[in-house]
Amino acid sequence: MDFKFSDVSENADSLIISGIDKSSNVRSFPNKQAFVKGDIKVVERDDRSIEYILVQEFIRKRGDVYYPKSPFEIVHNRPVVGIASYFFYPKNKMPASKISNNGIFKKAHVK
Repeated sequence: MDFKFSDVSENADSLIISGIDKSSNVRSFPNKQAFVKGDIKVVERDDRSIEYILVQEFIRKRGDVYYPKSPFEIVHNRPVVGIASYFFYPKNKMPASKISNNGIFKKAHVK
């Protein structure tokens, strides 16, 4: 899911993304959202600006699941486990130096 943001900051254990546009009908975030450092990747352009920030979140909940029987069957209240990937693109050019290297993986440069 793709989102746009206007600013990013961090503290010792979290990356804080703010000014998030609610552009997805699947998942929405408040205007300011903190993510615990860990599985966060920052992709930089050649000019050392941020191309996008990728946050991956482990999902574990209960929900409705489709089983591929003929006809399809919906089974309610089943465990759902997976990984959700959120791509955050800056609204304006932003230097990657705004984000430290502590707890965040910075990918190779994109041309």
